[in-house]
This record gives sequence, structure tokens and C-alpha cells, in this order.
Amino acid sequence: MKTNKILVVLVVIFFLTTLVSLGYICYEKYFNTNSNSNTNTNENNNLTDNKEEELDINSRLVKSLYNKVVLDDNSSNKYFMYANNDNYTVSKASEESKLTLAYFNLKNNNLSSVSISNLPETTVVPGYSYSSYGMPYHTLNKGDVGGLGDNYVSFFSYDDLLLAYKDLFGNDATFSKNTPIRTDNYSVLYYIYNNTLDGYVPYITEGGGTSSFNYNSEITKALKTNNQILIYERVNTVPLNSNTTTNESSTYIYTFNIDNDGMYSFVSRVKE
Repeated sequence: MKTNKILVVLVVIFFLTTLVSLGYICYEKYFNTNSNSNTNTNENNNLTDNKEEELDINSRLVKSLYNKVVLDDNSSNKYFMYANNDNYTVSKASEESKLTLAYFNLKNNNLSSVSISNLPETTVVPGYSYSSYGMPYHTLNKGDVGGLGDNYVSFFSYDDLLLAYKDLFGNDATFSKNTPIRTDNYSVLYYIYNNTLDGYVPYITEGGGTSSFNYNSEITKALKTNNQILIYERVNTVPLNSNTTTNESSTYIYTFNIDNDGMYSFVSRVKE
């Protein structure tokens, strides 16, 4: 009788061991199959995601991105915010240069006018190197708004500038309100923050200069991957001096990365 009990126990143990082994084998086979499948799927997705696509250079997407970071003219003013830097990277760029880009991305309805009655007549622009031949300040740029006379100046709000700034550099981008905004190649006109208005008004100084060349440019190619767009631009430097006849041609690459909200942010402008 005792022998029969032992035999039954052994049979039960053998049966359970067999079931566990079979279960483990099935699990391993299923897991490895799915793991390999997922790995292959991820690899295929990565290959698909990283596939390079050439875009129509005249498409709205390409044109709109390009026009955000290049001024719409062919003068010496065209790239002044980059300060002759052939390797301009947003993460390392000055706040002043980025605010210049944001200023030129303001919409027409962002620009208005305010009375000069409570505005300072003059101001010193931080960081500006004043000439010994000029007064050490900038003067309120009266009468710059057409049809309103000398009692009004142009104005835009901090909030509108911040929206333009974030549109260029991403939702987390911020800047100091007190950074002066440069608007031209020779720094004679700046927009300065006014705390009472919570916005910016223009101040100008005498001076400036002339350039010996202009820039002409065109988009030559645009490439897209899953999260990035590269825009290639050919730039021709055109001498204005009649004694100089040689034009210089260069290629620049503008990089834009897509954010989590589906919008593209400006990353860099680099000479090829």
C-alpha cells in the first residue's frame, strides 16, 4: 500500500514537472518570436523614419520656414542679425540676434502706435558703443507712424513679441524684456522696452554707414527626415564698388527641428 502511494506521488510530480516544462518552452517560444518581431518592426520603423525625402522648394512649408529666418530683400541688411557668423547656432546665439529675428516675424496687426506724452525723450541703449562725435544716447523716434504726426511713435507689445519668439525657437524659449532690439545693419534704430506700456517703442541715433556689397539668394534644395528639415540656400555677394567685379557665391544650410506640438523650430544656419 505504501509503495502504491509513493508511485502515485512520483507520477503526480512527473506530470507537474512536464506541464511546467512545456509551459516554459511555449512561453520562451512566444516571447522570443514577439521580441524578434518587435525588434524587426522597430528597425523597419527606424529605417522608414530616417528616410530622406526631397521637398518642393516652392512649397508653402519650405517657403514659410525660410522666410522666417532670412529678410525679404537683397540688400546688405539681409543677414545682419547673424553678424557675419557662418556657423550660427541658436543654442549659442546672442539674445539680441534672436530678438531681431522675432521682431521681423511680427505680424502687421501686431504693430500699432502710442502717444509720446509719457515716454522718455532719450535713452541709453545697453551695450551700444557710442561715438565720441555723437551724443551718448538714442532719441525717441517721433513721427515714424505715417499720418499721425510727431506726437506718436510705433509700438508692439511684449506678449506679441514673445509669441513670435516662441514660434521661431520653441514653446520653452524665453528672453529678457530689457534686451534692446536691433532693427538695422548699422544699429541706429533700436526698440526699447517700456515697463508702463509692457511693450516696445523706437529710439534712434545719428550715424550709420554704407555697405560695399549686397546679397542675392535663392533656395536650391530642401530635404526632410522624420523630425528635421534642411533648407539649402545659394548666396551671391554682389559688390557695389565699380572697381570690383568678382561675385562670391556660397551655400548655407538652415536646419529646423520638429517639436512635440508638430511645429518646426529654428536650429542653425551653417555655411556648407
